[in-house]
Amino acid sequence: MILAPPGTLERDFVLAQTLRALAPGAPLTVFAPKAKGGSRLKTTLEGLGCAVSETARRHHRFCHTTRPGAPRGLAAAIVAGAPRIVEALGLWSQPGVFSWDRIDPGSARLLALMPGLAGRGADLGCGVGVLAPRGPGPPGMRAGRRWAGWWWAR
Repeated sequence: MILAPPGTLERDFVLAQTLRALAPGAPLTVFAPKAKGGSRLKTTLEGLGCAVSETARRHHRFCHTTRPGAPRGLAAAIVAGAPRIVEALGLWSQPGVFSWDRIDPGSARLLALMPGLAGRGADLGCGVGVLAPRGPGPPGMRAGRRWAGWWWAR
């Protein structure tokens, strides 16, 4: 059972990876709130080659299917939702991360006002880390990427 992510690229990526991992004929139930992609689940799964039955309950859509013997479009969905370097940011990102392919207005404003920083620090926000390169930068400091954000150490 999968709660489908709301973003189209992220949702398709998750569904394609799931279908890739399942054995042919294995059951799969996917659901999502109607207002966050649930209304499109059936069409998406059918586009991946699944025969789908659909039910609705409490503002959600539930799609029941089995993994087809020969799913369609898995490679394209996986590539579209995979991690990549976003050239405009110069950072690794992936659909599903907050503001994954651009600087959000709040971060842009903060970057414009942010003073130079020194010492140890971390960018533990919910985006791709656009604020981190503006962090500590005295001689001897180095920045590294971690799952939860950026870190600096001597």
